Amino acid sequence: MKEKCIIFGASQYGHRAYKVLNEIYEIIGFADNDSKKWGKEFCEKIIYKPEKLLDMQDLHIVIASQYYSAINSQLHSMGLKNIKVFYYCGTYINTKQCNKHYIQEKELDEVVLETLNQHIDLVCDIGAKIDDTISFSKIEYNSELKEIRLNEINKELEKYKRLLDELKKDYKCDFISEEDYDEFKQKYLYEINKLNLEKENLNKSKINSYNLDWLNQFKKIGRIEVIDRNIVDSFIENII
Repeated sequence: MKEKCIIFGASQYGHRAYKVLNEIYEIIGFADNDSKKWGKEFCEKIIYKPEKLLDMQDLHIVIASQYYSAINSQLHSMGLKNIKVFYYCGTYINTKQCNKHYIQEKELDEVVLETLNQHIDLVCDIGAKIDDTISFSKIEYNSELKEIRLNEINKELEKYKRLLDELKKDYKCDFISEEDYDEFKQKYLYEINKLNLEKENLNKSKINSYNLDWLNQFKKIGRIEVIDRNIVDSFIENII
């Protein structure tokens, strides 16, 4: 018999979580902080207000929202336990072999911490190679950086365009509400426009000098031992 589960987040991401977790758990409903959704149905399941979770026993609570950290704190402050964070694994659809689609917040922090440190090590290693390569000209270096960033932008554009296409399909199939559709559509279009603007400015820019101040910021930061929002915010500010 499947264990019972309630998904926190009646939105597009919640719908994705439902499609994946429905094969693992008995989904008894959704919870959401939006009072306009309470009592309505989503994926043919009732949407409950968070306080209703206090009356439910022996179930898993899976957060399916980009605001997982705030929601996790909210649920813990209510005295609730057995809380997990959903993440979408594309491997599941292709191979049908992956069956873990949730991660404890502690595990998620560890993943973020390791990813940040890997990027710091990588960039510092690049800096060391640059120092060792005396014959590498300033213009060649700046040109390569520009090319790398343009490739990154193109990949990001492809990602958001793909997300936009998936969003349109979900909306067309009535998987998400018009309100959620408009919210995510505006978010994706904003990111696409921002990336296109950066790409346009890069293509117009002239390569005549280079500055490694951003690299020195990485060296100052060093390895991060404990994940902390203030550290991450400072990290991002220093390298943008």
